[in-house]
Amino acid sequence: MKIYWENSLRFSVILLFAVLATFSCKNDDYTRLEKLKNKREQLDKKIREVEQRLLQKNNVSTSQSPSDVEVIYIKQKPFSYPALLQGKTESNNTVFLMAERRGIIQHVYVKQGDYVKKDQILANLDNTGSDKSFEEIQNAVEMAEKLFVRQKELREKNLGTDAQYFQAKVRLEDLKTKMNHALKNLSKNRIISPIKGVVDHIAVIEGQHVEPGTPTIRIINFSAVKIRTELSENLVNIFHQGDTAKIEISHTNILLYEPISNISPIIDPIAKTFDVEILIPANPAIKPGMTALITLKKNKPRDAVLIPISALSRENNMDFVFVAVRKGNNWFAEKKAVSAGFINEKEVEITGGLNENDILIVSPLSTDSTETRIVIKNKETL
Repeated sequence: MKIYWENSLRFSVILLFAVLATFSCKNDDYTRLEKLKNKREQLDKKIREVEQRLLQKNNVSTSQSPSDVEVIYIKQKPFSYPALLQGKTESNNTVFLMAERRGIIQHVYVKQGDYVKKDQILANLDNTGSDKSFEEIQNAVEMAEKLFVRQKELREKNLGTDAQYFQAKVRLEDLKTKMNHALKNLSKNRIISPIKGVVDHIAVIEGQHVEPGTPTIRIINFSAVKIRTELSENLVNIFHQGDTAKIEISHTNILLYEPISNISPIIDPIAKTFDVEILIPANPAIKPGMTALITLKKNKPRDAVLIPISALSRENNMDFVFVAVRKGNNWFAEKKAVSAGFINEKEVEITGGLNENDILIVSPLSTDSTETRIVIKNKETL
């Protein structure tokens, strides 16, 4: 019995150790498996990263082959803002004479195109009433002058009284004042040119009834001529009174250099422009209505950032350019929004968005990407 119990105990111990060993081996396998899984995930992640880099390199080399471009450094330089405009010659001294009283046009003494002198009578109105009134006052003045002279002689001979002398003097002065008024009224019967010039337009005919303020005859003085043109909104703050204008009159050999006389402070609400006037010397060859080619130029140039107009692009109401940026061993074109100012046929002023020493791509570049690989042809500029 004792032997049996010892054998049973020995068997139980062996069985327990076997079971424990089995469980221990099983736990080690689980631990090892978890570690291997973690290593595999890390390797898979590294593999994906390398594959992504390789894919990007392949895309750059196949779908985005480098574009050949030329570049320039952005530098400020003096700019005089030349602007080419077109204008018309006009008379600077034109008068439209008006009727000064109600009446009937009795005579018109000139015709369109006639040259007239200053103070020349051009037409007159019915003056029956005015002439009669003036004649009556004129006769009264003549009689008052005779009476005054008579009283003056008597006074000098101590035959007349002071009262009679001063009474004759006051009456004469009063009548002369009335005669001057009558003469002024009489002058309203006449249309008189206040300047020398040419009859440009006659707005009345003989026998026509007119009221005060009715236009009658227009006179143009060709000795004072001006040129009128217009400035757009983007130029009006660049050019000012006194800046020089080069003027070429069409169909003549006349070339003038004159300062801007006036720039209107009020914008035309429809054309969005400002009127400009330039006075020019009189010349028989210059007639009103002639076309004038005008080149405006700043007398004092100012520093500005200027780029070739071909380098400026526009999209969705936004102006932009491409600049070259170096990244590692490669150059890339990057799109940059800018603000454009003065524009002529060759250059455009950049008022914002570019800095001095930026590298501007001047070659045409068509890309929708914000970053495109490029090859700079004129590397000697860098």
